[in-house]
Amino acid sequence: MIKNGHTTKIITAFLIILAFVFSTIALSDAASEIQTIEVIGTAPIKNGDVTAAREYAILNGLASAIDQVVSDLLPVDARINNFQAIDMVIYENPKEYITDYKVLAEFADEKRYKVLVSTTISTGIVDKKLSYIGIVAGNKDVPKILFVITEQNIGDIGPGYWWGNNRLTDKSFAEAALSEVFKSKGFRIADHSAGFSSVLTDALADQPYPDNMEAAELGKLLSADVVIVGISSAQRASNTLGTDTYSYNGTLSVRAIRADSGKEIASANKTFVTVSDDDTAGGETALSGAGKIAGELLASKIAADWVQKENLLTTLEITVGGNRYLANFEKFRRVLNSVTDVAESQVEKLRADEAILVVKFKGKAQKFAEALMSETYDAFSINIYEVTADTIRIELITE
Repeated sequence: MIKNGHTTKIITAFLIILAFVFSTIALSDAASEIQTIEVIGTAPIKNGDVTAAREYAILNGLASAIDQVVSDLLPVDARINNFQAIDMVIYENPKEYITDYKVLAEFADEKRYKVLVSTTISTGIVDKKLSYIGIVAGNKDVPKILFVITEQNIGDIGPGYWWGNNRLTDKSFAEAALSEVFKSKGFRIADHSAGFSSVLTDALADQPYPDNMEAAELGKLLSADVVIVGISSAQRASNTLGTDTYSYNGTLSVRAIRADSGKEIASANKTFVTVSDDDTAGGETALSGAGKIAGELLASKIAADWVQKENLLTTLEITVGGNRYLANFEKFRRVLNSVTDVAESQVEKLRADEAILVVKFKGKAQKFAEALMSETYDAFSINIYEVTADTIRIELITE
């Protein structure tokens, strides 16, 4: 159940959009991922106004349904760390993802009105909205992030970095701040604290500024999906307060690289200014501040890229068999390749009793199975007898 503050906010929004709930809503492809939830809504009966109490009970139930979807998508720590952002993006815009509702049962006693409401919510759109604020939701394969940051604070002889000769004894201040932001958004963090030796790290021992492909190779060594590589530095600025207090600039320039391809998917260049009477402390605070604001920007870009990647293509293994299936296999392949949203297909195995195809499809396995069912086949029909998240088993039946 949503707390009173959230319920009031959502009820206010719903009073405006309730008349439009059943109207046609323009939804993206993400809207195909829907969830129907049954919840109980309650409201007090004030001044004997049962009609108003019923309306508010329904709205209270719809608010509870939204909260349940968010709770299912995000762990507790992610909801706590991003409470304000989630409140603004999700709870203040309910009309974007509530597509339908129905009151299943209701009754009133002397003090309260209660309803049982079935609510249909587009979890795909909720997921996409969360990605806009850098939160990776749901049970998807959350990307692992490796930080490859070179840092030089005030007073440092030269730049320090974890993979080379001038090894940092701990995380850089910018990396520590970046890491905290990404953890709070639900990302996994690759641990390089133990250090390791390889041909690559040996080659980069004196290279504080690896290029995209070198950073990607470091990511592969630590099983990372995305590598954030860049430079952070701190300087004392010219502004002063009295004789011993100065302003300090921390600058972080970073780019996010896919470990599998070396492709750059996001970048940020941020500066944070602070005031201190100590060079070292001022530099540390400035570097940490730059890391935090850069992390917020990068997390949103990487999350959006990751969600888009997942929504665009699904790799499916299609097993095709049946009595004398080979006689119609090529015809079936032609039909399969003509299905809308099939990006690519290839034969993985071809045997006398069955064939295995690998298909890249924009959507889920169930959607692809339904698309195949809607096609017309010449001289044979199909029986789809098993569908899982990434496999479909089909029997070709000769007519």
